[in-house]
Amino acid sequence: MHNLITNIAKFRNLLTDCYGVDNLTNGNFRNYSNQPKASDIEIIALTLAAESQGIISENNLFQILESDYKSYRQTLPDRSNFNRRKRALRPFIDELSSKVSDELNIGQETYIIDSMPLPIARYARKNKIKIMMEDLDFKPAIGYSAIDKTNFIGYKLNLTISSIGVINNHAMTQANVHDVKTLEMMTKGFINDVKLLGDKGYIAKDVQLSLFKEFNIRVITPPRSNQIGPSIWSPKDRRLRKRIETTFSQFCDQFRIKINFAKSFHGFYTRIVTKIAAFTFLQYLNYLNEKPINKIKNALSF
Repeated sequence: MHNLITNIAKFRNLLTDCYGVDNLTNGNFRNYSNQPKASDIEIIALTLAAESQGIISENNLFQILESDYKSYRQTLPDRSNFNRRKRALRPFIDELSSKVSDELNIGQETYIIDSMPLPIARYARKNKIKIMMEDLDFKPAIGYSAIDKTNFIGYKLNLTISSIGVINNHAMTQANVHDVKTLEMMTKGFINDVKLLGDKGYIAKDVQLSLFKEFNIRVITPPRSNQIGPSIWSPKDRRLRKRIETTFSQFCDQFRIKINFAKSFHGFYTRIVTKIAAFTFLQYLNYLNEKPINKIKNALSF
């Protein structure tokens, strides 16, 4: 499970099969005037393998490659070049991840929506933070973590997943953006004719009515304490909604998503997208091996 080269090969084969050999030029998604030292497929495969093994620091990754896999390290570009290419390949990583999740989610009729905090600094540093300021309209904002009951500086990761635990869509927002504002953005054009489970933060009658009329998306939430009339929220819905809490726990545990080394938002967002892709491809590996898809810690063992 922990042999990095073996796991890179597994991801390389998955990526090639998913994208199609005929659509690649020497293993590359993009056209290069000169063939790069490592192909695009190799860069992505290495990134996903590292994320799957909990190697979240590029510095740590290249130290491991230098000490344990010297011959393979010689086939790769230098660390700064590797980082630039990984960021440039983010749209392709996202595309491949979506392609796999669409296949796994065929026939799913129930989805779940929620968000999790992604802190990049403690609240005490709110007046000193200097990173991720390249876009002042999307700079880190002050948010509140209900789990820790503390304020933080950063962003939120919004997910919709199917009832079997496969991610359907994702979006990053500033930490102070209310969940209900992402409801339409996360669903329009991505799901139709489904039941969507959310918490009380997604109660918005006008948005719910619009989604039902346009896309037949039935947004179901727990009732508020002062709600008038009967509630259609059931014990089964409550159990199903816990699936997304498990997904967030997996991101925190195996992928250590709340630990950040990025200095730019572009690098930060690329890091989040690669973790989502690694998570989805591990599910896909379990699916191909006829194993429970959410047992992702053991996915590379087969």
